[in-house]
Amino acid sequence: MTILDELKYFWEVNNLPIDGGVKDKFNEVNIGRFSFKYPNLDGKALMLHDLNHLITGYKTNWTGECEVSAWEIASGGRRGYLRTWIYPISLVLIGMVICPFKTYNAFVKGLGKRNSFIISNQTNIWKLTKSELILLVG
Repeated sequence: MTILDELKYFWEVNNLPIDGGVKDKFNEVNIGRFSFKYPNLDGKALMLHDLNHLITGYKTNWTGECEVSAWEIASGGRRGYLRTWIYPISLVLIGMVICPFKTYNAFVKGLGKRNSFIISNQTNIWKLTKSELILLVG
């Protein structure tokens, strides 16, 4: 199964749009009974972020988003996607309030690793399997 097939399954299991929302102009976030929309600045960046969920196993709830964002920053950041840095930085700051130890631990786990943003600049990531991608992470 290619990484793209894995992503499609990830989106289905997590009740996300069939394409992960990569073509949507806005994405929606729910906080309790409230929801708000934020701009989707780059669809490919969203796909690469979701790949980082697959690599790390972090969930798509608030804690998981904070964890994967901390891991993402520690493992090389979003090289090539400058305008999308606002999301992981914001989520790490939120994580420092709602789940500080998990956010810190995820950051430490990311040190010395390479995330999907970094790997995609070096290889055609979409033809890899999940196992091959995890090997490239380090």
